[in-house]
Amino acid sequence: HHTSGVDAGNTNRSTVGIMLSGTRIDSILPGGPAQGSPVNKGDIIIAVDDQAATSDNVSTLLVGNDEPGVDVVVTIKNTLGAEMDVAFTRMATAKIADRRRVFDLFAAIKDRVLKKTEAGGWFGAGDLDSNKSTVALVDEAVEVWSKMLEADRLVQQNVLREVGRLHREGAQHAAGITEVVDNMAFAHQVAQREAVAAAFQD
Repeated sequence: HHTSGVDAGNTNRSTVGIMLSGTRIDSILPGGPAQGSPVNKGDIIIAVDDQAATSDNVSTLLVGNDEPGVDVVVTIKNTLGAEMDVAFTRMATAKIADRRRVFDLFAAIKDRVLKKTEAGGWFGAGDLDSNKSTVALVDEAVEVWSKMLEADRLVQQNVLREVGRLHREGAQHAAGITEVVDNMAFAHQVAQREAVAAAFQD
């Protein structure tokens, strides 16, 4: 069980934000490039940039040249058996390092609860309902947190889209003003020439 694009020591500079078990996608890192894409938990990565993916090379392929901002095309087989190509832009690991840390903490809490359940500890031997409830709460917390990050991402997209629209409208408005000023200047020049011509005729 390992993280693609962000190894245990956070030594990679870029990531696509996919947690893997072999070539199977185990989870999607909230706030990473893969969030909001067609990729889902349980999908199998079969190729990266047209190179066949195996358990041994898939992380290396996803990291690539380890340059944030570089695109990568991942070919996946989803849980229904359909294959598709999904393009990601590698993100700087530092941008989502804190999010990954929170995700890891949630996973660690869940693992500890499950281990204590197996050992019959913490909530008392056989108290499986309490332990399962705790695990369910952790899963719900991760889900809600992921939705919050996705909502933030959508808000940022809308803000950027609106800024772009205002910029375009501003540019069009500025062009319109420039045209009006140019027309006024031209009309003024014409009027000056006509006035000079009239003066000479007099």
